[in-house]
Amino acid sequence: MSIMSALLLRFFGDIDGTPRGLIVIFTFLVAFASDLVYDWYDGAMFSLEGGRILLSAVLVGLAALKLIHLDSFLSKLFLAWKETQSPSYVGPGAGQHLDADKQAASSSEIDYRTSYLVPNEAKITKLVSWAIALVVAALLVRLVPMPDGSSTRPYRIGYQKTSLYQHLFAAAEQGAFDAFPTRFGRGVELVSFTSANNMLTALMAGEIEVTGLTNLEVLLKANLADSTRFNLVNALVWTQDAYPDYILWCGTDQARDSTLAAYIGTPWGRHRGSAVGAFFSAVLDSLGVTEPASIEQLSPAQMLAAVRSNRVELLYAMDPAATELMVHAGCEPVIENPIRFVTDLPVPISGSLISDKLIREEPEVALAMEKALSRGIAITRDPQMRSGVRAAIQKYTGADSTVVSLLNPSEYWTSAEIGWGQLQKVADDFWRKGVIPSRTSVESLGAWARLAAAR
Repeated sequence: MSIMSALLLRFFGDIDGTPRGLIVIFTFLVAFASDLVYDWYDGAMFSLEGGRILLSAVLVGLAALKLIHLDSFLSKLFLAWKETQSPSYVGPGAGQHLDADKQAASSSEIDYRTSYLVPNEAKITKLVSWAIALVVAALLVRLVPMPDGSSTRPYRIGYQKTSLYQHLFAAAEQGAFDAFPTRFGRGVELVSFTSANNMLTALMAGEIEVTGLTNLEVLLKANLADSTRFNLVNALVWTQDAYPDYILWCGTDQARDSTLAAYIGTPWGRHRGSAVGAFFSAVLDSLGVTEPASIEQLSPAQMLAAVRSNRVELLYAMDPAATELMVHAGCEPVIENPIRFVTDLPVPISGSLISDKLIREEPEVALAMEKALSRGIAITRDPQMRSGVRAAIQKYTGADSTVVSLLNPSEYWTSAEIGWGQLQKVADDFWRKGVIPSRTSVESLGAWARLAAAR
């Protein structure tokens, strides 16, 4: 509780005979409810610091209202009205008329509510005064700064520990975000996530401002539920030469079979995540292979140990984990770039999202984010920067230098280069192959990107 709140409670004591503790609890709940109502659509998180400030504001409001004797004022209004209705009205103080008492004492010396109102009337004025006090206090809350931490913490960008995020890694390591503290008063922090779903959830909850990449399968499913909240500002594109995904055979010596029929009955595994699961199912369906009842889901950090312990033999993996398995576990690619079985190349498979809240409340910051990410893309395209990009990949993924040197290149479209027609075709193919449950338009995803590209 703030010092101001403590002093107010100490000075005013009980209010209308209500214990101090109950006042604190009740006003805190009112403040909490008010904050939720006002910030519902922004997805803002209520914080302890915000609670202290809200509680202070509410208590200040209630104390101020008590200072002007709101109960007594309402009681006088009520009595005045009753006198107009019945001039001979006499309240509980039998034999004493209101006018006589007005002449005998000032309003500060008489409790009009208890002296002249019957019990039920007194209760009504008390409830009305508290209702007015709470409404005014709830409104007062909006006039007090309520930091939820987002105004002082760095802007946050989510990523996963895969080489696909190298445009973000390059941007961070080559200083694309360095000017943010000077320009906007806050720096930029990269935050690691284990899945694209968790990252998108964090974006929608206001815990991060940008996703380094969000897989198209995850994004399209979310877009089906709400097509107004997502702003795609670039795209990672898988082409004939630029791809990170493989179906690997890591078992004992066996002739490679690109139909996968030879591997039925062996233990299978795949990269963890709903998108990879949907793609794997679509690939198997295209090959006419029945999906095994059990496929172990593994994080990149778990894959090498799972292969060496023979827990899995056929594995759908993505870089840098896939190349690491080929280098250190002797795995061999059975199918390279399997996404081509789901849709035609090139495939804009994922992209960076900027939160709708950031665009609405801090448009210049959002534009600077887009420009910084575009700069990162430009860095990945520069042959002279290749060693710096590889070093950034090593730093954020933990992959060794040998593995990183063998990775396929990554290709991206900036906001000005996104092929929205191709993106819609991929979305339609995902629907037809069962990757997403129904058809959806990608038009709304690019509304802000088109504006950003024009600036």
